[in-house]
Amino acid sequence: VAQYVMNCSKNQRLSHPFGLEMEREKNITFGKRTSYLVSKRASKEINDRKMLGDVLIGCCTDRDPTARPSAELLLENPLFWSYAKKIHFTEKIFNDLKDKFETAPEVKILEKDWDRYHPSPFTEKIPEAWGYHEFCRKRSKQSKPSGKSVFNALMRIIRNIRQHCQEATSVYKVEHPLPSGRFGTLEQALGSGSDDDIGRYFMTRIPVLLPVLYLSFYRYAKAGNAMQDYYKNCNAADVVPTGWKTLNRIVVDRTRSVSRN
Repeated sequence: VAQYVMNCSKNQRLSHPFGLEMEREKNITFGKRTSYLVSKRASKEINDRKMLGDVLIGCCTDRDPTARPSAELLLENPLFWSYAKKIHFTEKIFNDLKDKFETAPEVKILEKDWDRYHPSPFTEKIPEAWGYHEFCRKRSKQSKPSGKSVFNALMRIIRNIRQHCQEATSVYKVEHPLPSGRFGTLEQALGSGSDDDIGRYFMTRIPVLLPVLYLSFYRYAKAGNAMQDYYKNCNAADVVPTGWKTLNRIVVDRTRSVSRN
C-alpha cells in the first residue's frame, strides 16, 4: 500500500515492491525489489519523504525477517518525524561531533561528494539564511569558506539559525530574490521561528539533506553515542546500508536534474 501511494507514475510495475504479478515470486526469491524512484515523474517530484519512504519499504521487504522493523519501530523512521525533530537531528550531528566535525570520516565523504547529491549551489535554495551567514562572517571579519567546505558551511548555517533565530531575524532585514520571483526576508522565511518552521524551511528547500545525513551517519550512531536514539527503527546491520545503496544508485543520478529545476 505504501509503495502504491508513493508511486506517482502510471507504471504498474512500480506500484508493487516486487514488480508485476508474473515476476513477483522470482523477485521475492532473489530479493530483487523495484523502487518507484526510477520513474521519470518521480525523479521530477522527488523530496525527502519519497526518498525515506523508499528506504522504509526496503526495510519492510528485506529477505531477512530479523531485519524487518516492527510496526512500533517503523513509527520511529524519519519518514514520520516532525520538522522539529528533523532539525534537531541535523543540529545534533554538528554538536555531537563538536571539534571533530571537520575531521569525521562521514563529513569528509560528504564534503567530497556533496555536489553529487545537490549539484546546484545550496545558497540559491536558502538565500535568506545564506545572506545572514555572510552578514555575520563579514561583521566578525572571518575568512570566506573554500569551495571544499560547502557542506560544513551548510551545517553551521543550520546550527546558527536554529540557536540564534530571534537575533538573526531582528538584525538581518535584507530582502532576497526568491525562485518564485518575489522578494523575502529571513523573518518571513522562518515564520514564527519555531523549530517546526525552521525545519520546514531547510528540509523543503534542500530535500536531499535529511536522507543523506540519516544514511551517512548510521554507523557513527550505532557505534554507541547519544545519537543512537534516532536509529531505533534500524534493528539490523544491513537495513540502512541497503537504503544507502538505493539512494546512491537511483537518487544521486536523478537529483542532478531535479536540483536545477
